Amino acid sequence: MEFGVLMIKLVLSDMDQTLKPAENPAISERTHQAIKNLKAAGIAFGLSTGRPVYDALSYLKSDVSLTDTGLFASGKLLYFNGRLIFKKQFTYEIMEKIFEVISPMQDCLLTYYEEGPLEQPLDTSFTSSWKIVNTTQEVVDYLAASFNTFVPGLGPQSVPKDVPMYAGGLLFPQDEKRQQEVYEVVTNAVPEVELVSPYSGWFDINYRGWNKAQGFETLIEAIGLKPEEVIVCGDSENDLDLLKLAPHSCCMENGTDEAKAVSKYLLPSVYEEGVSQLLEALTEAQGDFDSEVVQAVLKRTL
Repeated sequence: MEFGVLMIKLVLSDMDQTLKPAENPAISERTHQAIKNLKAAGIAFGLSTGRPVYDALSYLKSDVSLTDTGLFASGKLLYFNGRLIFKKQFTYEIMEKIFEVISPMQDCLLTYYEEGPLEQPLDTSFTSSWKIVNTTQEVVDYLAASFNTFVPGLGPQSVPKDVPMYAGGLLFPQDEKRQQEVYEVVTNAVPEVELVSPYSGWFDINYRGWNKAQGFETLIEAIGLKPEEVIVCGDSENDLDLLKLAPHSCCMENGTDEAKAVSKYLLPSVYEEGVSQLLEALTEAQGDFDSEVVQAVLKRTL
């Protein structure tokens, strides 16, 4: 290899509004093929998503090979090349505390995802959903009819003690004022957690000080990659810390102003399959970041 050539060895991409439009039930065939071609060229690919791993799988055409590397549940589940290298679950006490805080609210619901067996390859026969705590089947049916890419299920009446929880969320009305109120009440009462809203009406629950950025650092250290050998792609609030941290951070043209401001590059919109364009260019260039074909896809922000 020519001295000084920067070779990309891993691409990490957010899912919703980055790898695919949020409203689409699965990645496109173009994207699916672009990922497979990239991996065949010897460049690893993984998701960097707030979604838990089995939830993500359902939007990846159930292709378990697309989950063998990645950062799931905002960095609480990390995989590389089929190996689970890190997991960090919520304690019962933390989730119970959040539940106690929101219980008096009539318009806020706690949900968690019940994962299947975590060892790769994932069990495609396993079916799960986001379990809504202390609600009714009527509410679950309403939520199921309202969202294309959120599969709710009737959960227990209180937080379970015996279920490992790696991903949790809060559902609330799609109203900015209410969003701020919920954020302040919960984070003041439960300072151990941070709430991040990738889209209106939903908060990802993260441990304070642990999100995609810390997951990224843990992953690349475990597998022996340098930060500059990785490209990360995102679009919104739950990507900000990672986009700030990574030397080669790409925000989608459709991303938020905040995400664009902290990213080094812009990619074409998710509706133009910008990530697919990048993967195709990297495959053609055999990972050479500075090649004309790769640089033609990227637009510098700084």
